[in-house]
Amino acid sequence: MTLEEYRIRHSMLIEQYQWIEFDLEGLYAAISDEPFCEALREIEKDSIGGVAREIKKIEKEKNIVIFSEDEYQELDMLRERRNFWSHACYTEAYDKNTGAPRNAQMLSTDLWKAENFLERLRKIKEVHMDKNREKIMDSLFC
Repeated sequence: MTLEEYRIRHSMLIEQYQWIEFDLEGLYAAISDEPFCEALREIEKDSIGGVAREIKKIEKEKNIVIFSEDEYQELDMLRERRNFWSHACYTEAYDKNTGAPRNAQMLSTDLWKAENFLERLRKIKEVHMDKNREKIMDSLFC
């Protein structure tokens, strides 16, 4: 993998993490008791881990299941990998002396995992957006 390919794949991975955060925020706003736009504003600065914790609180309060324990563990792993790729990817994973990534497979694997989780998350979010469509439509213009 060349440096250019590494940078492109890295950018694609960060994009997936940002979409995961965005869709988690939408899911939170859909299941929250707050008006949709207020709930979005309340959570917009949180990261993957913060939004996941808030969703878990709502699950307990409403006695519902959004994510399984395995999915929460997966979200935590995605949070850890996102932090790595956001803060240390060039200092720890990329060898500046040889011009090659130390572990190109790790980047590809993390990209696949993020894409896979995002696909499943979007299906979950769609279900809850449909269930709460009236609430969402009532507060769409915030």
